[in-house]
Amino acid sequence: MQDYNQPNSGCFFTQQLFLIGTKNEDGTDHFAPISWVSYTWGLPNCLVISISSHPKKKQTTANIERNKFLSATVVTPDLLPFVEQCNKSTSTINESIRPVVVQGNVLDVSLIQNAKWSYECEMIKHEIIGECETFFCAIRYVNVREDIKQLDFVDLRVIDPVIYSPFNYFNVGEHLGKIGDYSHNQNCSTLMPNRLKNSDTIGIIAPCHLAIERRMLRFKKGIEDLGFNVKLGKNIYKDTYGFAASTEERLSDFNDMIFDENVKMVLFSGGNIGNDFLNDLDFDSIRENKKIYCSYSGGTSLLNIIYLNTNLETYYGQCPGVFDVLNDYDRQQFLNNFINQSTSFVPNSPWVSITDGVATGVLVGGYTTLISQLVYHPLFKYDKNENYILFLENLDVFTSVPAICAELAWIEQSPFMKQVTGLLFGNYAKEENQELIDALKRFGTKNRIPILKCDDFGHGDFHGILPIGRKAQLNSERKSLIYLID
Repeated sequence: MQDYNQPNSGCFFTQQLFLIGTKNEDGTDHFAPISWVSYTWGLPNCLVISISSHPKKKQTTANIERNKFLSATVVTPDLLPFVEQCNKSTSTINESIRPVVVQGNVLDVSLIQNAKWSYECEMIKHEIIGECETFFCAIRYVNVREDIKQLDFVDLRVIDPVIYSPFNYFNVGEHLGKIGDYSHNQNCSTLMPNRLKNSDTIGIIAPCHLAIERRMLRFKKGIEDLGFNVKLGKNIYKDTYGFAASTEERLSDFNDMIFDENVKMVLFSGGNIGNDFLNDLDFDSIRENKKIYCSYSGGTSLLNIIYLNTNLETYYGQCPGVFDVLNDYDRQQFLNNFINQSTSFVPNSPWVSITDGVATGVLVGGYTTLISQLVYHPLFKYDKNENYILFLENLDVFTSVPAICAELAWIEQSPFMKQVTGLLFGNYAKEENQELIDALKRFGTKNRIPILKCDDFGHGDFHGILPIGRKAQLNSERKSLIYLID
């Protein structure tokens, strides 16, 4: 047992954790987790940051001495995977979970986009005591996320800052885990496609419907305006069946995108078909030629079957039509998921907690009508030793609440339901539908799982992206979906 009474025991606790952002000599960003941070009051208000110089001077120290400017981001639980990549003792050198970094508002500093709270600071005094260097950093600007600005007071339950004591993380009232727990917390068998780069080629196909040329050309231009090239499937305008190209023609377009080395992403819309060639998919080639597959609605079957038979992560939420008139939220979702790497689902609407609890599991899901059928398909090869978080959505003009209840009942009566630990339900109608809320409450209560409702993904105005195959944590109290990324 450690003798905590001794002043040199090193037992410092109840320390708030920050990510200190500085710039290296070559101009690249550098972030380091630091918990020895305090404040002074009286102009200029300062952050007081202490950094150990044992056994040698840290990179953050050298950067502050040279540039004088730094940012300090309040660490929240969704940032912990990135925090541990910034810590040499826990880093696995995984660049894929790096969040979006933007420039400061008043200083030349690097900020983490969508962070709840951060400071832009200028170092005005530097003291060295023992093996520790302490910087007094005048606060020049405070960045506060819009939803936090709406709070009546600084509510720590909402801001949810991470608190550190030696080798452990906490938040207000909850132990979040020990140092290192967030370094290897994803099922390692999941394959991640490469992120997109500027001028990469995105392939568009129509496996579920008949594309209309005048509309498709607008969608194509919207994607090209983002800096990407577009390749259209050669059969997307064919009406061999009257309502779509033939099964063979649509499968041919799909395979063409798989084997085209220039195509880095395959994007397609929903529709009433798309499941007619599931048994003909070349899963070995899909696995070997890892690409981003993204769709929604009628694309549910293809996205889930691809993941469950290849372990390749796929993405639900956006289709070519999103790029006709791209709103800010949808654009940011695209960038966060396909160019950078999100550490959590960023909301754009109030989340409603329907039944309470915390669930951890692998994300699967999509359009309720198709999921209720898909869970009985022989290719729906879920892992019976794994837990799953289900996400669902539908639209009132397509499916009534009684029909939704029937689809939920089919899911509930399937063997797969034993593995479901939580449910996130997306957009259904313009206005809140109490009948649906009541139905979801019954479903959650009966099956003893947490359920949250939002309007951030589905057939509504906003098209958030959910990674199928990603391990995540759904928390009804915090109204959050955090990705547990390796």
